[in-house]
Amino acid sequence: MIPSGGVAAAAMVLAGVGIPVMAMLNGAFGGRFGPASAAIATFAMALLCAVVTAVAQGDQPVRAVAAAPWYMVLPGVIVAYYMLSITTLGPVIGLGTAVILVVLGQVLSAVILDHLGLFGMPQVPITLARLAGIVLIVIGVALARG
Repeated sequence: MIPSGGVAAAAMVLAGVGIPVMAMLNGAFGGRFGPASAAIATFAMALLCAVVTAVAQGDQPVRAVAAAPWYMVLPGVIVAYYMLSITTLGPVIGLGTAVILVVLGQVLSAVILDHLGLFGMPQVPITLARLAGIVLIVIGVALARG
């Protein structure tokens, strides 16, 4: 069962809390063993967790991947880019700055994707209020960088 309402919101906040923790741990791992090794260790653990979850839910992930259009597996490339960049650059520019810049990128991308309504997602037009929110985030990034 997929949660909704307050449970879904709490789950997403918890996921958000995990992002800087993951970046910090990967930065430490990457500093000691190399960024690619940190990414491989993270992906191996993530794969194990995903396989256990898929088996528990009765999913058939191999068939799903084989049947999926090519663009539906691009998230693997995107997460690899994220993992390698946060592991390499987080310790250089600071974890807070790195995460804030990632959030800025996420918000910009989400607003554009919402506006386009791609892949069956609801179309949410870009409004002046949404643009003002992006400006405030940019100001927040500048302030947080000190």
